[in-house]
Amino acid sequence: MSALTLKKIIDEMWDQFDKQVVTYGLLPGDIEKIILLVPNTILRIGESLLGFWNNLAKGGWATIGPRMLGPTFENGTLTKVGKRTFLAPAPMGSRTAILIEKIDGKAGAEVLLQVHDRNGNVVERKEMTFPSDSSTPSRRFEVPEGKFGVVSVELDAKMPAFRVDKFEYRIKYEERPEMTTEKPVKGFADLHVHQMAEYAYMGNWLHGSHTGPASKALAPCGEFAHAIPDVLWNAMMKDATASKVYHGKGHPTYEDWPHHLDIGHQQVHEDWLEEAHQRGLNLIIACPVNNEPFSLIMGALHPLSISEPFRDMPVIKNQIGRIHEFAANHRWYHVALNPWEAREAIHAGKLAVVISTECSNLFPRDEGDFIDQLDELYNMGVRCLQIAHEVDSRFAGCAPQEKMLSVLETVKRLTKLDFGLGFETDENGHNKRGLTEDGEKLVNAIMDRHMLLDTSHLSFRSLNDVFAIASRRQKYPLINSHTKFRAVLSDEEREVQREFLTRIDHIPFYTETGGIVGLRTAPWINRQAPRDEGQPDIVSTDRGSIGTARSYAQQVTFAQDKNLPMAIGTDINGFTNQLGPRSEDKQKPAGVSEEYWNRGLRHIGLLPDLVEDLKALKTPGASTLGDSAELFIQTWERTWVRNLATRS
Repeated sequence: MSALTLKKIIDEMWDQFDKQVVTYGLLPGDIEKIILLVPNTILRIGESLLGFWNNLAKGGWATIGPRMLGPTFENGTLTKVGKRTFLAPAPMGSRTAILIEKIDGKAGAEVLLQVHDRNGNVVERKEMTFPSDSSTPSRRFEVPEGKFGVVSVELDAKMPAFRVDKFEYRIKYEERPEMTTEKPVKGFADLHVHQMAEYAYMGNWLHGSHTGPASKALAPCGEFAHAIPDVLWNAMMKDATASKVYHGKGHPTYEDWPHHLDIGHQQVHEDWLEEAHQRGLNLIIACPVNNEPFSLIMGALHPLSISEPFRDMPVIKNQIGRIHEFAANHRWYHVALNPWEAREAIHAGKLAVVISTECSNLFPRDEGDFIDQLDELYNMGVRCLQIAHEVDSRFAGCAPQEKMLSVLETVKRLTKLDFGLGFETDENGHNKRGLTEDGEKLVNAIMDRHMLLDTSHLSFRSLNDVFAIASRRQKYPLINSHTKFRAVLSDEEREVQREFLTRIDHIPFYTETGGIVGLRTAPWINRQAPRDEGQPDIVSTDRGSIGTARSYAQQVTFAQDKNLPMAIGTDINGFTNQLGPRSEDKQKPAGVSEEYWNRGLRHIGLLPDLVEDLKALKTPGASTLGDSAELFIQTWERTWVRNLATRS
């Protein structure tokens, strides 16, 4: 390639960069202004250009690599530039195929297909040829049974003699899981676990590690062991049961933390997670998390303590990698890529793990086509997705809740030089924003890939829009990984949580689609209401009260009354506190530990105690909750069985 041609390509890339900046709500030169607004924070412009490069090259002239294949056809053209490389997943327990069709042109092409295992080794290799004529319009490569990992496809155009022509094609991958067993699994599920949250928010939020010797991972701390001063923690407080931070003694006495109200210390250490698994926790959704506006605040306040990037996608991908690393080092922990693999893992005595994502700026414009980015996460093992989180996204309006989120929405706008404050709401205080045009495309693409769509943080309008799409697609199952029912909560909590609640008219969104909800274990106060004889007492609405298993039982009972499949949704290691101790009651049930009874739900290892406590309280729905791993897998299976008839 000549220097002149290279300069032309670089100039075109920067022109496209400036155009995308404007589309994103910025002006040329604003990137530099944002860097000045947020000292010591560097936007990774070099990484961002990769997305523009992919966009420019899509179906065009450039030699790039590698691109992510999806389950719908992608068109492209090769000319004299030559090769193009694609990647596609080949999950264990699935039959994967690559389909390539020649559409036009007199050029031929050579195709090299390889299957790479987890370590990058080639475990299968096949070469194919498209002649220069049209006698071979299509080629299909099926990954042999027992081979899994990542498939690479290299297309190399071969021009006719003495002239330049083209090889116009379309390509996609197909996946069919091996539906190996329908034998029901035992145990319960937690649909919202932030196992790797220590790597979120520029590494400035959570104290402690998810792995390693407890003496180091859970070492004692003081206020200055955190990057955040107590005044900022206190700013997070919302009501009498507010989240707090408890500095002081961790390992070995755990006198001060973990604490059930604490949101700043590790609650998912590997020892506790394994303990929960040994006592019945058989499935979790592990949810990499980040929030760019909050990360920007952390970086501005504590520039010297930054240990991680602030942008969502690098942070999310790092946490995904950590999950796979943890799986490689812990034989009892298995990342499942389809529901039948999850069944096999649980029957083998393992914890089945489904990877999800939760971030504020999913698939940003400056990182390329959002469908390509979706396929990249799919290739990394992600099988569940939220399309908005705590602030409005390019895809959907978010559910406003708590005062802190209006601050984050304002910060998000200011960093884009959009000077509106907070959310735009209607006369009822509801977010005016629903699904965008890109959001509709993304929702359909998620469903095309048999992924789970988590509606947890969607505005009411976005939720209605998503349900409309699901209804058109044979009632595609929807999940809400961490919620509570508005009908049961106190007026005070309704005002605080606003749209981050499930209303009665939303319940058919899950019952009619065969979905499931995860009931959040936050100690929010319930309403005073008459209950039928034999049902658990409702907690007091006194502001000094802390919700316990008794208050949680009201949520479980409500779901059972509505025939709504449910699981636990702790949101543990997230910005929420947990259920309090029950030691004020007279007698501890036999199946409940002293630690849970006296200290509350202070780490994930105590989840089995909550399940046993609900049973001891004779809670309607306690047995349903205890069998929730099976209920979740059934929901996940419906994304395949129903979706096969609606694939584009």
